[in-house]
Amino acid sequence: MVQLSSAALNSGRKRKDREGIKKKISEVSIAQRSTIRSLCNNINVSLGTVHRILKEGVIKRVSSTLKPVLTDDNKKRRLEFALCMLQEPSLYLQEMLELVHIDEKWFYITKTKTNCYFLPEEETPHRTCKSKRFLTKVMFLAAMARPRYNYNKKSEFNGKIGLWRIVTQKPAKQNSKNRVRGTLVTTCVEVTRQIYVNMITKKVIPAIKEMWPKGSKKMPIKIQQDNAQPHCSIDDGEVIRAGTADGWNISLIYQPPNSPDFNVLDLGFFNAIQSIQYKSSMHNIDELIAAVLKVWDDTPGYKLGNVFMTLQKCMESSMLHKTGNNCQIPQIEKEKLRSTGQLQRNVICSKE
Repeated sequence: MVQLSSAALNSGRKRKDREGIKKKISEVSIAQRSTIRSLCNNINVSLGTVHRILKEGVIKRVSSTLKPVLTDDNKKRRLEFALCMLQEPSLYLQEMLELVHIDEKWFYITKTKTNCYFLPEEETPHRTCKSKRFLTKVMFLAAMARPRYNYNKKSEFNGKIGLWRIVTQKPAKQNSKNRVRGTLVTTCVEVTRQIYVNMITKKVIPAIKEMWPKGSKKMPIKIQQDNAQPHCSIDDGEVIRAGTADGWNISLIYQPPNSPDFNVLDLGFFNAIQSIQYKSSMHNIDELIAAVLKVWDDTPGYKLGNVFMTLQKCMESSMLHKTGNNCQIPQIEKEKLRSTGQLQRNVICSKE
């Protein structure tokens, strides 16, 4: 074994003091750390050094998103909602098999800014629109339950109840280069309370009755909605009559106020669909609708199951952080555990 002299060990460029760099970074405001170059300029350290300490794990890159402000009453409601899902004394969270999560979402035809990779000889595409504030968009109402095995059909129930576009078709009032007068044109509809009630009674509840695993008809099914202004009361007469017809027991419940992280659609599934939908080439509202529906159909049910696991971890983290929404959801490597057959359906809460 070769013995190195003290001179050889001490030769070369001296390593930057990591503790000193960390102290400088802690003194810089968050607004001045948005990019690596901005951070370098404010702590007077070279770009290469910052890249090295990032690779070493001395600093980390994080994304910060705006979240709703929670009042004391909001936090109390969040705690009560999470505790209702807890099974004592096992401390496992419920499977949530009786819940159907519903929510609305705007899907846009494109993003105002997108990144692409091109060959040097290719030209950058020229993208134009009349106004960035009025991009072509469509609102959808989605309803989802937790995937499970359907013993009657001997197959997997993927949890996808339905995805409905909230649009109407009107005849064009005048001729244009795109269509002749009188051609039916798809346009968006403003969601009012009556339209929402009609969607629940004529779309969501019939779809639940059709898609729900047979043998679970008498199970109390709860449709979880948020507190948006157009949404109807959980005591709405039309909804109660539709939900209890033919021996079913379907009712509405509210999720805690200002808590989109307690709904699987807002928590991750909508974003997953939209990120794939943006990869399609769309030129009008009908192509946008077709692209969204295709992604909905192609998305496997196990990915929805992943979001339900994330929802359970979100509830656990919320309780650990005094029911606030300033918590980071821990990663549990769902795909790795699924491949080894170790993924459980329920999260067990820590004793804390």
